[in-house]
Amino acid sequence: MVRNYIRKTDRQRWSSETMERAVAAVVSGVMGCKKASIQFQLPQTTLERYVKKRRTDPNSVIDKTAGKYHCVLLKSKR
Repeated sequence: MVRNYIRKTDRQRWSSETMERAVAAVVSGVMGCKKASIQFQLPQTTLERYVKKRRTDPNSVIDKTAGKYHCVLLKSKR
């Protein structure tokens, strides 16, 4: 097992709260997707995807855990 893992990419470094504020700003018309992605330091394509979801379903939730891989091991209690 690696003792000192150094992350090599910046994937999913954004928080759900930041994404929520950026989506709200775009949907309300305060700013566009590109400006919001720069201001909130978010990936533009990810922001566009969440804005599209919010416009089709106003009750959609931003969930970072949804993806290809899921943890199948249980967390041990120490």
